[in-house]
Amino acid sequence: CVCHPQYPTVQFRPSFQYTGDLQSIYIYGTEPIGDIEKYNYIERTNPNYLEWKRDMVGENKYVTVFEIARGMMTYSANPNTDYLIDALGIENINATAKRITKKNHSTINPIGASVVIPYYLKDVKDVKETLVIETIKNYTEDQYNRIVNDVNKYLQYDNYDKEELQNYFPTIKEQEVWSNNSPKSTAKDYGDILNNFDNILSNTDSKELIKKLLSFKKTDSYFFYGKSGKTVNIINRAVRVEQEFNDMTIVFLAHNLTEYERIKADNNLDSFVQNIVDGIYTFKKNS
Repeated sequence: CVCHPQYPTVQFRPSFQYTGDLQSIYIYGTEPIGDIEKYNYIERTNPNYLEWKRDMVGENKYVTVFEIARGMMTYSANPNTDYLIDALGIENINATAKRITKKNHSTINPIGASVVIPYYLKDVKDVKETLVIETIKNYTEDQYNRIVNDVNKYLQYDNYDKEELQNYFPTIKEQEVWSNNSPKSTAKDYGDILNNFDNILSNTDSKELIKKLLSFKKTDSYFFYGKSGKTVNIINRAVRVEQEFNDMTIVFLAHNLTEYERIKADNNLDSFVQNIVDGIYTFKKNS
């Protein structure tokens, strides 16, 4: 199996850790929206988070942990993800990711900190702007994980110019290198997760909760749940479809896309999945 970068669907992992912690976290307890807002380091890089706040939070000062997790899954709100990573413990989340993918999943890092790496290298480490991309490309996986950890500490200690950081926006090349360094897994792993809730989650409440978090479409004929997402050069969709007689799992992972390829995939993926569900497209197993 080929390992693909997975930032758009990596939010599966905190969601599984979250549902597995039902006994230790009050899922319908409330949290101040300001506790999530502090992870919104660069507002322009988080339009999905702003959309979630507009649609689901409004003027409310508090939100439930379930609403935070739901915003992570349905809106791909990165500050929500980083909030839950801290709340649940990144070591626990990575251990869960390794366990449910049989150690195939690479390390999950805080998303906001990873986006800030180019700014950090230029502003704190005095790396010349012309060398930033090459510096990041040359990192080993361990080196990359360490620099994300360094940036995360830098952000958490609040020892930076917030206005200056808010004015930063990653270039297309910086977005591409960020996307290419996202956590990696395989289509088979995502399919196995969606197919095996009974084995992954230990109790009925957890199974029902994960379906609530992942649900995005329901009709009289079928129920869709899963996760989709995109970056500058990635399009992903992992979906489970429950029907009366024929459940199915569809996983589509594409990376290293040109802008044209990404836009084309984005415009056609919904109809592609629907045509599979409706039986218009059929597939044969390789012999």
